[in-house]
Amino acid sequence: MLVALPLEKWRALAGSSLPEFVEVLCDVAAAVDLEVYRKSTRGPKKPKPKKTHKKKNVHVSTAKLLAQRKQESAC
Repeated sequence: MLVALPLEKWRALAGSSLPEFVEVLCDVAAAVDLEVYRKSTRGPKKPKPKKTHKKKNVHVSTAKLLAQRKQESAC
């Protein structure tokens, strides 16, 4: 906390009442630049890999299969 206020200010606050102390701490906290104390920034997210099918044949609807058979038999 000595970064926020010098030692002399802390000694002066030691004899203050609780509401005064809270008010000073809130004022100090409002003026803090958080970017100075940030440890690291997060890197960009990696894109999700596209899902690959483990099956050789992906599901085909029965209606499509019947329509295909109908067209083959008609030829």
